[in-house]
Amino acid sequence: MKTKLTNSQNEQLIRLNLRLAEIEHGIRQQVESMRPAFDSDLASPHSWLEDYEFESVIEFRIREDDPGCLASTILSGLTTIKMAG
Repeated sequence: MKTKLTNSQNEQLIRLNLRLAEIEHGIRQQVESMRPAFDSDLASPHSWLEDYEFESVIEFRIREDDPGCLASTILSGLTTIKMAG
């Protein structure tokens, strides 16, 4: 059974999606600022580092008692951002 969202609920989800996109952008900026140091270590014959991977998990839950929430099963999610070296 599909549940149709009201315009208000749809707008709330759009705002949530935009906020998650902002968080992802910030994480990617942090990773990119650290990448040169890790790449340098990888290139060094004296480094123990053979490979690297950055992983960030963003998990969020909307409370069921939130007046804008349909149900926790509809408004819950997990975003994973992986960037390998």
